[in-house]
Amino acid sequence: MRGVVCLNLFPLERLHELIFVLKRNNLSPSEEDLPQGSKLRKLHDLVWTGEVHTDEEAIRLLYDVPHEEKRYRMLKRCLTRVLSQLVLGTSVTDPDYTDHQNVLFKKKKELMIAENLLNQNVYHNAEVIILKVKAYAERFHMLELQVDCVKHLRTVYTLKGYPKEVELYSTLMKRLNKLLQHEHEAVGFIDLLESRIKYSIGKYREIAVEARQFSMQIREWQKESASPTLKLYQYKIDLIRCYHTNDTREWQVILNRLTELTRQHAFLKTESLMFYLNMEWGRYLRCKANIIEAGQYVEKALRMSDYAAFNKFEAQALHFDLKMKERNYDTAGKILEEVRQCLQFYLLDVADRAAWLLREAYLYFAFVSLNDKSNIEAYTTSFTEGFSVSELVQQCKAISRDKKGYNFMLVVLREVLQKYRHPGETENGANNLVMYYQRYMKDGCEERSKTFMKKITRLNRFNFSDETAGKEAMAGKAGDLPENFDAAELISYDAFVELFLCKMEKKTV
Repeated sequence: MRGVVCLNLFPLERLHELIFVLKRNNLSPSEEDLPQGSKLRKLHDLVWTGEVHTDEEAIRLLYDVPHEEKRYRMLKRCLTRVLSQLVLGTSVTDPDYTDHQNVLFKKKKELMIAENLLNQNVYHNAEVIILKVKAYAERFHMLELQVDCVKHLRTVYTLKGYPKEVELYSTLMKRLNKLLQHEHEAVGFIDLLESRIKYSIGKYREIAVEARQFSMQIREWQKESASPTLKLYQYKIDLIRCYHTNDTREWQVILNRLTELTRQHAFLKTESLMFYLNMEWGRYLRCKANIIEAGQYVEKALRMSDYAAFNKFEAQALHFDLKMKERNYDTAGKILEEVRQCLQFYLLDVADRAAWLLREAYLYFAFVSLNDKSNIEAYTTSFTEGFSVSELVQQCKAISRDKKGYNFMLVVLREVLQKYRHPGETENGANNLVMYYQRYMKDGCEERSKTFMKKITRLNRFNFSDETAGKEAMAGKAGDLPENFDAAELISYDAFVELFLCKMEKKTV
């Protein structure tokens, strides 16, 4: 099946990342950095233009030999070092974030100058520099920068022979280090939660409980510090908690608070945070079935993202989802095709690629239900006439642990596609869905998904060739689903039922 490629064929990702940053900043190595005609320049140009994607290809073009060799490894290491030095000198170029980020970069360099002066036992100029940087760091609550400033000021007053000032800054250092440790632990909380949900979309009470504990701990720390950065971390954890409790009311409250926090403290508005905020608004509004406004936020996220930075895949996943909700399957197919054709798609983790395969399977379901053969051939090429449903399940194994999310989607689609192939069978598929519901979904927080699963289980029991049963099935069309879209709802459940019944009616003609 299409879309499953071994990742070890693509070990050039470090060079791709460095070149991506240089391209973004309109920089390229000079003649002095990479002399024309050298193998360093040739390797750089091959990667820059996308002519090579693997080490094997690069070796053949550079040395005309089929196997890895020591010279190539040394060459790649040298190019990585040259490009890393160039990247080190770059700064953010987006106009919304340039001023603050560039000033911060400048302040760090000033502090390095001061440190160099202190290393040579001269401190008058160093003291002036450090005090200015410290004022800036305090204004923007930059604890790491404050700690460095205090450490250097303590050295200044040691050289001056002022013991009271040394004691003062030693005490201040202890307090700042404690606050800094709180920020580091808060980042650790976020990292742990995000690692748990990296390859899942289901909602789990245990994650919500853990997020609540982390949030309460950060609230306690905020009694000692008014740091907006700490508040930012708390809000990000609260958003995870709201998502996993399906609490849309508080979800909106936290998003509003986070948006206001970035307005009050412009220095928080990094490009990555604004991408994150646009995506969170998009997810919330998608949940509330406000597809048009959700699309506006996703469009912003798409403009801020790039496949080379891999964040565009996340934005396109939500973009695809919205188009499926609009029943705009043609556009969803074009999004899928764009994603699959970009080089970085095959650098994705196997779980990410499995998620995209599952999206393709749902698009195939829509096309086959509508008997849209042209779009099946154009966009869902993984699903040929004789494809195996069991093979689809195997290919999606990497996301099967997400029992209330991706795997739930897969199980429902598996039974529906089996019903398409064997419409006379009524019990096996329905029984599989009942067992899955009892084991994984019964105690979940997404009532809409549970109601849908009961409905699709009932429909799966019908033999549509039986006129009475068919009429009863059609009566089940009436929507009685709770409001708000659920996380695992790629095609809206109402539309899913309609597509299923449409296909089964045709099967009985």
